[in-house]
Amino acid sequence: MPIITTRKGFNGFETKVRRLALENLQAEVELALTSFELRVAEERYANGTRGIRQRIDEQFETVGGWTKTTVGGIDWKKTNEGNSSFRRRGTGFRSQ
Repeated sequence: MPIITTRKGFNGFETKVRRLALENLQAEVELALTSFELRVAEERYANGTRGIRQRIDEQFETVGGWTKTTVGGIDWKKTNEGNSSFRRRGTGFRSQ
């Protein structure tokens, strides 16, 4: 299982998450990123990102309520009751 060892916010991300009440969505993102078995092979070129991205996509589908968009570099999006959103772009996340 992947683990999050360090969190580092940029440009006031944590403040924005609190202000827009996105804590629950952030917890869902962390759940999706840490709820699958991640196996790493020792062979060269055996650990491409394609398989990892597929597993992450499966986890967002399992969590539910996330919309797969793939437009403009955004992969997954979910909006809370206050119409604020959390977006996954590649390997990073943004609040809006």
